[in-house]
Amino acid sequence: MAAVATGAANSFLKTKTLLPFQADGVVTAYMRGDHMLVWDAGTGKSVGAIALSLLCMQDDKIDHVLLICERNKLREWVEDFKVDTDLDVRKHHGPNRHKHLGKFGLPQVLVTTYETAKLDSVVKDGPRKLAPGPLLSLLDGKRVLVVYDESAKLRNRSSGIYKAQEHVLRTLRKKAEVRVLALSATPIEKAYEDGFNQLRLLVPEAMPTVKEFEGRCVRYRDMYGRPTYDQMGILWFIELLRPHLTRKRKTDADVIEQFPPLTENYRYVEQSAAERSFYKMIEDLAFERDEPGDMGAWILLRQIAGHPASIIHSAKREDGSALAKEIVRTLGEEHLRSLPCAKLDELKVYLDTIIKDQGAKAVVFTFFGRSVLVELEHALRAADFPVFTYHGGQSAAENEAAKTSFKSHQGGAILLSSDGGARGINIPEATYVIEYESALTHATRIQRINRAHRINSADGPVTAMTFITAGTIEDDIFSAVLTRNEHHDRFVGDVGQELEEEFISAADRRMILQLAKSRYEGRKGRSR
Repeated sequence: MAAVATGAANSFLKTKTLLPFQADGVVTAYMRGDHMLVWDAGTGKSVGAIALSLLCMQDDKIDHVLLICERNKLREWVEDFKVDTDLDVRKHHGPNRHKHLGKFGLPQVLVTTYETAKLDSVVKDGPRKLAPGPLLSLLDGKRVLVVYDESAKLRNRSSGIYKAQEHVLRTLRKKAEVRVLALSATPIEKAYEDGFNQLRLLVPEAMPTVKEFEGRCVRYRDMYGRPTYDQMGILWFIELLRPHLTRKRKTDADVIEQFPPLTENYRYVEQSAAERSFYKMIEDLAFERDEPGDMGAWILLRQIAGHPASIIHSAKREDGSALAKEIVRTLGEEHLRSLPCAKLDELKVYLDTIIKDQGAKAVVFTFFGRSVLVELEHALRAADFPVFTYHGGQSAAENEAAKTSFKSHQGGAILLSSDGGARGINIPEATYVIEYESALTHATRIQRINRAHRINSADGPVTAMTFITAGTIEDDIFSAVLTRNEHHDRFVGDVGQELEEEFISAADRRMILQLAKSRYEGRKGRSR
């Protein structure tokens, strides 16, 4: 079966040859019609989608491919189709998209973003009714392969993007054969419901109704709507979804030789007395002023755990935190900048070995692109590190230039990135991935790591390091990330079976975390 897929697809692919595991995944998706490929990042989901498109075109199963992706992947998808196929492919994005659609009609492959697909696929027809927009009107009645790249974008069924795609698929399925392919390394962002929502679009006939899922799988929801799941109900749901999902791990026997080894570590950092006093003061003040669970206080504490002076940047923004403005006004910028930052000091020591001694490349991620990242950039440049930045405050051209300069820089270098770079950018030249603070979800954390850990990664192992400021909100955040990791493992089938020794599960990460905490407690005890 794999040989058939390989031969058929590779007869069209111009520069790539499918690996055996990729061919297996392609032919499975081809035979199933609607399918989710949960392949680890870097294993070739894009070449699999292109090969499937070619097979479906060759066998006259479809007329068009509608590929929906995140904005920073638009150019890459268009180029990949052009390089490896003879299909007519066009980007549908920007102010001239309607003009091009009217003048040239539908190409064989149309690549667009989730946001643009929402705008152009549906229009409001009354308070609660949707009608076809210009793009859906052209596709209606056509045989279409709809490809959702990073399908976790469809995890929230109350979002406008989700509702638009629900309407698109319902409309298309009424008149013609439609195939749907979902691509994601990490379909679970927060909870099992994420996966359920995606599969409702993919294989609606095989999924329970929302009411059934809620009744069997959710025990109760807290005041914020967060679910506590019934484990027997989740087992029932997982059995339903299993035929519609193909999982491929980097550590699988037929894949592992394609990737360098990956090591994950965590490092606890102890705040100085001055930092700890400041953090405690803000913690008491924040939760005295704000309602319990207020996101403003929560975000402010995360920033301070990363760098005390980072709140200066929040205070300067017009839409910045009112509490941050008050703190800066009361204490003054000079005082905030005088406070030490133990985590930054620890980062500089770690980078000194990596960048200056080894001559390696590292990418450092922080969620706070407009505050913490600014402080890191200033401090690292002052310490004579070659630093390049990638974040949402820069234009696409500026980010592309920073990425290119980092990749081509001779010798060691640092790419400082917000989570704008956690999805989409590929930097196999980096052999170190550093989380200055943990991502909020397991999915984002894995996406960060996989920017460097790829088939074409640089020689040598890849090391992922996560810094955690002890005694702060970061402790609880990483614990929550591991809980989401457990949900993901169960959803995609990474528990309850014999997996390769190199695979790192949520249980493994908890053990590594405990070892890191024990080392920290030991250092702390010796320093007393």
